[in-house]
Amino acid sequence: MFTIPKALIKPSASTPFTLSANNSDVFFDAPLNAQNSSFYIGNVTESSCPSTVKLCPPGNVTALRTSARGEAQMDVQVPAGQQVYVDVNGALRYTVAHSNVIPPGGLNQTFSLFRGKPTYFTFSGVGKASGFLACPVPSNSTVWQVYADLPSLTDENIVSQNISACLGFDALATNYKGFAAWQYE
Repeated sequence: MFTIPKALIKPSASTPFTLSANNSDVFFDAPLNAQNSSFYIGNVTESSCPSTVKLCPPGNVTALRTSARGEAQMDVQVPAGQQVYVDVNGALRYTVAHSNVIPPGGLNQTFSLFRGKPTYFTFSGVGKASGFLACPVPSNSTVWQVYADLPSLTDENIVSQNISACLGFDALATNYKGFAAWQYE
């Protein structure tokens, strides 16, 4: 995995981008998908668009954008948007539609893009995190839930209840044009 020097990670506003996981052992260009307010590798994006909207975005791709304040948002058209955050257990999540309320203990800053070849999406957790982990979902051997690689993660915090089964990965960003979804479910 590529290690980005913390001094080089600076928040900046971005255009929309998709994410893929790269880990030399298991993942190569595996898309990160939004589903049930969390991020996963190995499943499909879940989104919706009301029938009253005349031109719905595709909804089959998960895209984000970052702000100069170090925040990340889902690339959606829904009013008030959907904020990306790391929950108290370390899971990478996003708020429900029409709400930017982050639950107590959630971290919604220190997200950024490290622009280079390739471009990396990072989360530093105010200096406490070192990237992302993918942890296997016990009910489906091909699906992995995404977590911030926080030093406080334990077996009790993660879906698989076995932190040693989790794998670190690089989150590679690829530009995306237009809105990806009305809202993510």
